[in-house]
Amino acid sequence: MNRLRFLLLGSLSVAACSNGGESACADGSEGCPCYGNDTCDDSMVCNPHSVCVVHDVSGTDAGDGASGGSLPEQCELFPANLAVDTTIPAGCYTVRSFPSMDEGVDVTLSAGVTLTFTEGVWFEIPYQGSLLTLGTREAPVVFTSANEQRGSWGGILAPRGSIELNHTIVEYAGAEIPGTERMGCVSDIAAGVRVGSGDYASIRNSTLRNNRGAGAAFAVSECLEVEFDENTLTGNDLPLVTSAHALDALGRANGFGGNTKDHIQLVSDHTGGAATWGDLGVPIFASRGLTVESSLVLTAGVTIQFTPGTRLVVEGSLLASGTEEHPVVLESVEAGEAWKGVECADDGSVDLSNTVLVDAPATACD
Repeated sequence: MNRLRFLLLGSLSVAACSNGGESACADGSEGCPCYGNDTCDDSMVCNPHSVCVVHDVSGTDAGDGASGGSLPEQCELFPANLAVDTTIPAGCYTVRSFPSMDEGVDVTLSAGVTLTFTEGVWFEIPYQGSLLTLGTREAPVVFTSANEQRGSWGGILAPRGSIELNHTIVEYAGAEIPGTERMGCVSDIAAGVRVGSGDYASIRNSTLRNNRGAGAAFAVSECLEVEFDENTLTGNDLPLVTSAHALDALGRANGFGGNTKDHIQLVSDHTGGAATWGDLGVPIFASRGLTVESSLVLTAGVTIQFTPGTRLVVEGSLLASGTEEHPVVLESVEAGEAWKGVECADDGSVDLSNTVLVDAPATACD
């Protein structure tokens, strides 16, 4: 029986330094997936866990994977409770029940970790705790399901904790989770990753695919620091649901195509502080209309879509800087269905350069 090997931060266990009967091998040896035994020395040891599910970024699985709804028999069981800061070594793990984590616990998943979730289970970061994944291009961290169906498991939740995903794949999530009021305005939104009012959320070089609902969802929080770049969100109902605050922090190297609806949906109807929105390659959908409270700059190529009957209200200032080749477009999400256009409050100012209004009346601003 394979032993579950954990490195408990602050108290290095002997088991973490032991090969545990694993054979030494050269990196890349045929039939012997290896990982660095860097908790003790620079030797390489054979990783018996990695033969069960091997993922690559193209979506092709190899080995004795969890296909057809069966759980990988050679995977360890993920622990039901984590009471101290814990680092999980490379390998595959089956998550059969919601992992309970004590307040403030920090969990690190090493490169090459695969977590396979049973139906309806989810992964939740505790209050003031954190999740860090250390995936690489060659050995990503993978969150997946046994039956490879959208909405099979609940996804990753970070109500008031921090999350940092690097070279990570999150797939087949979006199952309904009871009692998620703690997630604020994304409580009712299915997603692969849902972030509430925590301190920090970073997702980089990752793939969020084939999830029910959104690939990721960020709640409204002026205190949340967001880094989001070089990610691929595809095969979901829509790529991203976010507050306007987090939208301002999105990088320009993300891919948002190949979803049922290729637009980024706003959960808030106000912009908050000063912001500049760039062209993200897909439209921004202001489902409840939008109020510009401070200043908003729209750069060339930005498209904002509005629900019919809603409007864009400017209380501060709006500057749209389109070009002839790449105009700013303000339009209805339903072609031919009118929205109410741009309106100014008493002190509002609007400057629309190379901007196209579709299915809307003329701007009601001086």
